[in-house]
Amino acid sequence: MINRFLQRASDMRLNIRSVGGGFLFVLGMLFLGQMPLSLVIGSLASGHNVTVQDVNDNPEKFGLSTEIYLSLAMFSFILAMAALWFVIRFFHNGRFRQIVSPNPRLRWGRLLLPGLIWFVFSAGYDVYSWYMHPELYTLTFHWKSFLPLLLIGLFLLPFQTSFEEFFLRGYLMPAVSYGTRNAIPGLLVSATVFALMHSFNPEVDKYGFLTMFPYYFGFGFFLGLIAVWDQGLEIPLSLHYFNNLYSLLIVTFEGSALRTSAVFTLKEMDMQASMIYFYISMLVITFLCMLFCRWKWPPALKVRENNEGVQE
Repeated sequence: MINRFLQRASDMRLNIRSVGGGFLFVLGMLFLGQMPLSLVIGSLASGHNVTVQDVNDNPEKFGLSTEIYLSLAMFSFILAMAALWFVIRFFHNGRFRQIVSPNPRLRWGRLLLPGLIWFVFSAGYDVYSWYMHPELYTLTFHWKSFLPLLLIGLFLLPFQTSFEEFFLRGYLMPAVSYGTRNAIPGLLVSATVFALMHSFNPEVDKYGFLTMFPYYFGFGFFLGLIAVWDQGLEIPLSLHYFNNLYSLLIVTFEGSALRTSAVFTLKEMDMQASMIYFYISMLVITFLCMLFCRWKWPPALKVRENNEGVQE
């Protein structure tokens, strides 16, 4: 059975060769978009005679508010999103809508409910963790800092999570899958790139790359598998956004990439326990999606017929 979501690569000429230039162009714009934040941090580091890492670790100590820091960080994803639209439109003569779903209409229910369930699962873990180790949680809620944070979560955070889904699961994964005739290589490549893109996060410095890589790779592979199985990006978009929104607004931890003035701050993250619960949550979500979305087993992994050539 041919996977309709991945088969779109044929319509848009999303094969490995044609996507190479677009991939590098979008990555270039992503790094270019980080320049405003880098310039601000560099200026503060020079003015206070400290290292760039010192400012990154505690920007508020040097006069850069969390809200401004996050807003500047999100700018790179806005620029990269515009670059991806340009690539889809002018490199591949396609429409941006095509990388989201092959269906004629977006399935709006899938954009909300799965993420809310994930949000509740995340809260459930922290309630249990707080009950077992209340000394690790500190109430850090303040209205004045929380309201701007909420606005960032509602209006800027979607650019970050949506870009990563569009770029990796909607653009790169179908191209690799189409070139190899099967979804598995596309899943593995997109999950690996997802993990590598997050390898510069502060938590990697704190806990180590080998500790964090299974988390990033597992989440990336999970989101890709959901997209393949459901044949659309709606559920991955929902899960990714609400996962990051929870970390932004409700519970953050020292060393987090989204360390903010959240409601609670966790002094020390038990990465092993968190990883186990995270993988259990992914399995439960997959089972619920199979049940309520009426997915068929096995998922459609075939992208094109063996005698169908790759378009140049």
